[in-house]
Amino acid sequence: MLAVVILAGPARSETQFSAYLGTSWTADSDAAIAGRTFPGVSWETRSFHSPPYYGLRAAHFFSDGAWGLALDFFHDKAYAGDGSVAPALRRLSFSHGLNHVTIDVDWRMQAGPLRPYFGAGIGTLVPHVEAQSDAGSVDEYQWFHGISLKTQAGAQWRIAGLAGVFLEYRFTFVHLGASTPAGDLSTSLRTHHLVLGAFVGL
Repeated sequence: MLAVVILAGPARSETQFSAYLGTSWTADSDAAIAGRTFPGVSWETRSFHSPPYYGLRAAHFFSDGAWGLALDFFHDKAYAGDGSVAPALRRLSFSHGLNHVTIDVDWRMQAGPLRPYFGAGIGTLVPHVEAQSDAGSVDEYQWFHGISLKTQAGAQWRIAGLAGVFLEYRFTFVHLGASTPAGDLSTSLRTHHLVLGAFVGL
């Protein structure tokens, strides 16, 4: 027994860098533009259209090997259905990104060759707003125009040393604000995500 304890040693800290691709689905939501409400706006994510859904994450797991903090950036998209915000806007989309930046708290465990994990995060949005009305158009990044809340659960599988792959489900709730030619827009988006990626540890 003593030999097993000595050989196992204390769990060490680990820093991981990850890159991933994914897909998402966003539920219909009400949108307000300049005080007018447009109910049940439908959203398409078009995750595999260029630029695709992608993300980058840096995480550090502390000396117990279970708890960690992460900085996560991911590029989701949303396109309002045709005519769903007419006549205020002829077109509304975030095709160059509903770009999320979150700080996450994660907890992971060991289950055979897998390391299941779950966590939660909070952060902000950098939407790229493309909107067109009879009066004009907007095509620009609008920095820090929303709040992003996230929960996630997944599993890592090491395939070579400290490198491996992971599969993760995440759910986000965002409250988004944006400036459009028809006035200020606000909406809350509930989105399901599935991501697949690779990581390397140090």
